[in-house]
Amino acid sequence: MEIKKLLGNFKFSHFETGVWIAITVRFLGMFSFAIYGPFFLLYLSQTRGLTMTEAGMVVAMSSLANAVSQVLGGVVTDRFGRRKSMVFFSGLDILFNIALTFMIAVSTPVWSIAIIYIEEGFIVGMKQPATTAIIIDLAPRQRLTEAYGLAQIVANIGWIIGPLLGGFMFSSFSYSYLFAIAVLTSIACFILILAALKESYTGTKGKTSFHTAFSIKADRALFTYIGLNLMVFIAYVQTVNMYSVFVVNKLGFTAIQYGLLLTIASAFAVIFQYPVTRMVAMRLGDKNALFLGSFIFGLGYLSLGWITSFAWSVAAIVFITLGELLFVPSASSTVGRLAAPDQRGRYMGLLGTGSGVGIAIGPLLGGALFDVASGTPPLMWGAIAVIAFVASLGFLRWFAAYKNRII
Repeated sequence: MEIKKLLGNFKFSHFETGVWIAITVRFLGMFSFAIYGPFFLLYLSQTRGLTMTEAGMVVAMSSLANAVSQVLGGVVTDRFGRRKSMVFFSGLDILFNIALTFMIAVSTPVWSIAIIYIEEGFIVGMKQPATTAIIIDLAPRQRLTEAYGLAQIVANIGWIIGPLLGGFMFSSFSYSYLFAIAVLTSIACFILILAALKESYTGTKGKTSFHTAFSIKADRALFTYIGLNLMVFIAYVQTVNMYSVFVVNKLGFTAIQYGLLLTIASAFAVIFQYPVTRMVAMRLGDKNALFLGSFIFGLGYLSLGWITSFAWSVAAIVFITLGELLFVPSASSTVGRLAAPDQRGRYMGLLGTGSGVGIAIGPLLGGALFDVASGTPPLMWGAIAVIAFVASLGFLRWFAAYKNRII
């Protein structure tokens, strides 16, 4: 009866077509990245001979470019509208994926590949605020967490297929083939937006500037929240960065086994995301979801310091995924409730920037920890876990201070 209660109040008709298109765009983007992203560090270190610190720096710069561009993307989508922003930046994404496919295929100098990879991250970041703002525009407010839960489900479906396919292709073919698939998915995304998406917000005639987007005085609650979110994402991103090199180089797993680990985690997420999201909506609330999610991240990464077998690695990655199920939908819906209609693009862009800065710091910190402390895994993973633990306590204090803003 309890499971039926958790699942019983959901109807697809609660969400407009535009919400489903935005969710599909999220799936295509995540599927594309899940094929090549988890293996980029391995490509740079194994195929092109960079150290882990150097490879981590490249990935960090790409993530940082993605983070910074989300603020710009938020300003653009509030000023010119959601659909126009998505069409323009999806078109640019196609061009950059084509360029990367060609450059990797002919083995151009690694610095040139790094530059285009970083620029591609910038373009992807520009598109993201419009996608998330559409969900806030069109989803019923009382079902906003559910809408983001569904977006997370389809993203994890991408992670089921992507890493397994990517691991097989990385082991069997040139890395350029992984980017060739990204070209096809980005074209499909562009066609879907152009043909089916209607405008949910046409833009504002008022002044929209970076000064207002970055002004801490504009909303101190938002910027405090973003700082806590940043800390969590430093830990969260390790599954596609330091963890990949750790299990392959230190534990002796194959790239296919690493892809299988991510696929198992994603399958777990797809099965349990909606029941967990319903539990958050009905009982836990966003405050407890954010606290427990970040705390579970800390425990999960701490456990990696003592894991040596594939079976225990499966258990650890599933436990870490439980933290994701709790944390990610509530992180987005909480910001959605803070924002006025003409600020949604900027607020979601700033949230993406905070997450992106954490994603940028993550591989840089992870690479440095790997180079310095890989001989002592409990120390290496313990440093990551402490960051998540501190953030979990910070969310409790944040909700206590700003509970009147979250209705």
